[in-house]
Amino acid sequence: MTKSTAYILSLIHISEPTRRS
Repeated sequence: MTKSTAYILSLIHISEPTRRS
């Protein structure tokens, strides 16, 4: 897993709860 992939996945996981709220 590259740093870029991990970074993108982090943003997605952080965005999920924000959208639900």
